[in-house]
Amino acid sequence: MDLMLADKTEIQYFNELQNSSHEAFDYFFDKYYLALFAYANKMISDGYISEEIVQGMFMELWENKSRINIHTSVKSYLFRSVHNDCIDFIKRSNNGHKIRFEKLHDIHEPNVEFYDTLIESDFEKVMEKMFSELPEQCRIIFFLNRFDGLSYKEIALKQNLSIKTVENQIGKALKLIREKLQSYF
Repeated sequence: MDLMLADKTEIQYFNELQNSSHEAFDYFFDKYYLALFAYANKMISDGYISEEIVQGMFMELWENKSRINIHTSVKSYLFRSVHNDCIDFIKRSNNGHKIRFEKLHDIHEPNVEFYDTLIESDFEKVMEKMFSELPEQCRIIFFLNRFDGLSYKEIALKQNLSIKTVENQIGKALKLIREKLQSYF
């Protein structure tokens, strides 16, 4: 991450996001994705659907960035969006079993501080272990993409691989991560 970006407030990042800054989008994605996933999974109890909800929320954030007004907390906005999307999913779901609705009543508001603590303590250990268990090539490619921000094409050139191989390795990493996260939650 660029040192210049590290000194900015979230509102400044959000203003840059509204001006189509991919770096600002990546900042929010990298910082909140896992916590938002954990929150969605607590509501939905399905890792695949939770991942879809969070990814969908980030897609909507990007697509509607110019129409969204945030003046206080981007974090709260993101958690509230995921919360609402989970509620919408539960209401629409043909599998909306009574248990899910009972669970919904137990989860009133996103407890942002709880998820911050989760990410900063035990969850980081789980993530480190999970990343260390990825096959070496898969891990390297995943890190180059997600943490260094390289495109598939850039990774392919850097690692002397085809773009299709890079795509496959990223897909493999995401699948393994999803499976590990489901067992964690």
